[in-house]
Amino acid sequence: MAVRRPPTLGGLFFGQSSFAQHTIASAKSVVNVAGLGLTRDDLKVLAPFGCGLLTGSGTVVNVAKAGPSDAVAIMGMGGVGLAAVMAAKNAGCQQIIGVDRVPARLELAKKMGATHTIDTTEVSGPGVSWRRYAVPRTGWGRRSRSMLADTSPL
Repeated sequence: MAVRRPPTLGGLFFGQSSFAQHTIASAKSVVNVAGLGLTRDDLKVLAPFGCGLLTGSGTVVNVAKAGPSDAVAIMGMGGVGLAAVMAAKNAGCQQIIGVDRVPARLELAKKMGATHTIDTTEVSGPGVSWRRYAVPRTGWGRRSRSMLADTSPL
């Protein structure tokens, strides 16, 4: 009689398992932080910080290749968006537009380098004409499609 085994459960989405208690990771994806004196709360922000920083800054630097003559609109001032703001500032972009609906996030975006901010709770009408590049927030919903429709071709 054959022994029936339960199905194997696992995941390796983009080389990580964000919601897992345990994961199998490639050695090149692991950073040893033992000995840095970090608290348990400090450790909770390391993984999302690394992901958001690389995604946001990588989009501005490697995908858009934005520079001093460019204007950049960034949708969502969470971790990914703020990283994109910092990268755009570092790249010397002439206009950096942060878009969000949370006033505190927009204030932080200004401190991080946004030259302009748009509070979407105050926007009405057909929308905003974005200049050259746009960095969407996580997900692919109605707002992301609208943002891309308002973005001029590269």
